[in-house]
Amino acid sequence: MIHNKKIIVVMPAYNAEKTLKQTYDEIPKEYVDDIILVDDASTDATAKLAAEMGIKTIIHRENKGYGSNQKTCYTEALALGADVVVGEGQPMGIAMSYGGPYVGFMATNTKLLRKMPGRIVGRTEDRAGNTGYVLTLQTREQHIKRAKATSNICSNQALMALANVIYLTLTGEEGFAEVAKQCWHKSHYMHEKLMEIHGVTDVFKTPFCREFVINIPASAEDASSVLEGKGYLSGLPIPGLGEGAMMLTVTEKRTRQEIDEFVEALQLYIKGAM
Repeated sequence: MIHNKKIIVVMPAYNAEKTLKQTYDEIPKEYVDDIILVDDASTDATAKLAAEMGIKTIIHRENKGYGSNQKTCYTEALALGADVVVGEGQPMGIAMSYGGPYVGFMATNTKLLRKMPGRIVGRTEDRAGNTGYVLTLQTREQHIKRAKATSNICSNQALMALANVIYLTLTGEEGFAEVAKQCWHKSHYMHEKLMEIHGVTDVFKTPFCREFVINIPASAEDASSVLEGKGYLSGLPIPGLGEGAMMLTVTEKRTRQEIDEFVEALQLYIKGAM
């Protein structure tokens, strides 16, 4: 509790068995009153591990997708008396864009509405252990002198919010579930087709939602470069897992024909015919 305000951490999760402990350990428990995990029908031992760690766990019996899982998180937090709810909205219509800009959101109950801060300064550490600060939230740029202002973040914030609103309006609650299902089925379809290529193997044997890592009998860096020249934004090379390690995923936008053509192109490259 901070300044007599209840702090509740609600974590959406799907197949988070390997990362759950690390995430849990990073929560500043001296300030947190409740920790809840909302498990979106994981196929691994996420829920079992959470229970063993003493985390209150809510389990969806079927995968509801990112949007519906987040909705459960907000509902549970508010039911426990949360005054402020924060979250990440990037999957709701915001492109990855090489790491940003994204969109976070913060909401309060009515009695705190006019006490929302105009700026929030976040503190972190870089890989060298140096302390760094960033304006996590700023509603206006009044602290920047006009002569030194080189950008207008306010305009960009409005753009991200508008993209969120358009996406939410178009998809709706049922649309969230449909997007999740399409990503899951298309990623698994491509994975099955890739496993039919001689020499291609799995790096991990655990279940996945839409991202998976394969090993090809060639340089993943070279394959990615060649396939990009053919019009394919192929997998991300992961040299730390081997020269041929490549992470792939499929979104709801790709068609079966496009997936089949990509698999054929990768197969031709591996055979040296490209």
